[in-house]
Amino acid sequence: MRRLLAVAALLLSTSAYAGIADSPLPTLQAGATTMHLFSVPGIINDPATRTTTGFVCASTSRSPQVIGIETFDQNGGAPLNDATLTTLTLEPGQECSWTTGFPNFFSAGRDASCQSLRADLGLPNMSGSARILSTSKNLICFAELIAFDSNSGAVAYTNLTVVYKTKQKGQ
Repeated sequence: MRRLLAVAALLLSTSAYAGIADSPLPTLQAGATTMHLFSVPGIINDPATRTTTGFVCASTSRSPQVIGIETFDQNGGAPLNDATLTTLTLEPGQECSWTTGFPNFFSAGRDASCQSLRADLGLPNMSGSARILSTSKNLICFAELIAFDSNSGAVAYTNLTVVYKTKQKGQ
């Protein structure tokens, strides 16, 4: 009986992966360390309201780097997508973008070089958070909600807060 209680206590004390802060990082590039650089709360992908989240990152590195986005449900848990399937490789100074859905909405006004470095994360209807991963610390990013009104054709953008790893500091 004591052994059974000890095993049960051990199992209960073992924490499950809770999401953005402690899920294991994927390998974006063989032989390179993957780093969790930024977190973005408040992302949405909702086909019914035609709302998506867009991410844009630019390399400030002097060498190529691989970048990926992992998304998490608002209730935590494992990543909703496999970041290794939508990684993009940036050359020094190059910019790229991702959307949680509706990639053409985000491309308005972007030049052709950015269009070749765009990925759709292919997420289901969801809201939650994302983490931006890279093989280099030399990266700057922003994120925004994008809402498309199919009646008027209008597109509305709302900036989202991007924080360093999991530590939010003053704006």
